[in-house]
Amino acid sequence: MTLQKPNQTKTIFYKIFSLATLTFACATILFSNISVNAQLGLEPFGINKSDPKETGWFKYVVDPGATIDDFVVVSNIGAEDTLVDLRSNDAVTTEDGAFTIVSNDLPNQEVGKWVQLKENIFTVPAGKAIKVAFKLQVPADTKPGEYAGGLSITEVDKKDGSASPLSVKTRIGNRIYLTVKGEQAVSSIVKNLEILNPKTGDFSNELRKRAFIKPENLVFMFVAENTGSVYSTINGSFKITLPDGKVLNQTFSRNLTPRNGPKTFYIETSVPYQVGKTTMNLTYSTKPQNDPKESDGVVYNFSNDKGSLDFTLDLSQAELDEFAKLVAQPLNDRPKRNPNQPAASAQPLVSDAPETIEKIVTKEVPADNSMIMYVGIGIGVLLLLLILLVTFKIVSDKKSKNTTKVEKK
Repeated sequence: MTLQKPNQTKTIFYKIFSLATLTFACATILFSNISVNAQLGLEPFGINKSDPKETGWFKYVVDPGATIDDFVVVSNIGAEDTLVDLRSNDAVTTEDGAFTIVSNDLPNQEVGKWVQLKENIFTVPAGKAIKVAFKLQVPADTKPGEYAGGLSITEVDKKDGSASPLSVKTRIGNRIYLTVKGEQAVSSIVKNLEILNPKTGDFSNELRKRAFIKPENLVFMFVAENTGSVYSTINGSFKITLPDGKVLNQTFSRNLTPRNGPKTFYIETSVPYQVGKTTMNLTYSTKPQNDPKESDGVVYNFSNDKGSLDFTLDLSQAELDEFAKLVAQPLNDRPKRNPNQPAASAQPLVSDAPETIEKIVTKEVPADNSMIMYVGIGIGVLLLLLILLVTFKIVSDKKSKNTTKVEKK
């Protein structure tokens, strides 16, 4: 009788196989309880989708005191009925020049306040779309100019206890551009040009708040304010004269919101900090962000829309060495919103219920699909691992049987 030694490889395999199976089962349960909101759409009713110039935004040109009656279409291409929260909000331009609809927690002052929604909370059936009426009442004392806001929807968690324990909510928005007829002023103030000095604490703080800034390159800042009445863009060019006399030219652009006060902009160059005097000359011009098409009752007036600024920075080798230590420190937390900000008041509603549209509206909507991608990759890797382990087990069992047969002979 031949005694067989335990197959250590086979034992290790079974442990790995059991662990992988358990991991896959847990991941499947977890991922099946993740609710990813990427099924909702938001767009104006009756837009011409065949027009390549169609942006899919709400755009109006009106007189002060005008009332606009319109519809927004909320679509659901998902397989389940979805309860949504529809809101109107003001819009602003961020410090990096991006258009954004403000948080639902912040009070509205202009377009977001002027919109009266037909419904705030309602259910959008699976594979259907809802046409919701709203009114936009422009105050009679509104000054000529451009105003912007938006409509946004967010999926509402179910209250019956069947909601997923882990959910990823995406807020989807659509812009509203409103032009009140009259003279549209295009003007701005640009001041306080400065190359950030790496030897100061201010640079260290700003670097930590803005992780996109690379510490080895020159960063400059300036303060800009839209003093006109239209959404505008500052197009600038800067000439950098290095200590060795070499001259480099680069360009930039930043968007500005009217009636939004001064904003500080930080721009990273592709030029590294160097020992000696570095001089910057910045020239800029201001143009309307939207196409300046004059129509009945709309006239554009350009003033204080261009200018230039200069700044010189002188650094020593010791200061640059100290700078290297400065940027090696860990990042601080990014600034957080003030929790004492007052919440937006309840919005007035127009009577009646939403109207269901049988044919679903098809439109690509902005949504955060990163979670879907990560979940898909994770499940794919686990499946591949499981297939490899099963294949290995079959091969291992076959070899074990062959070995047993040989030993018996």
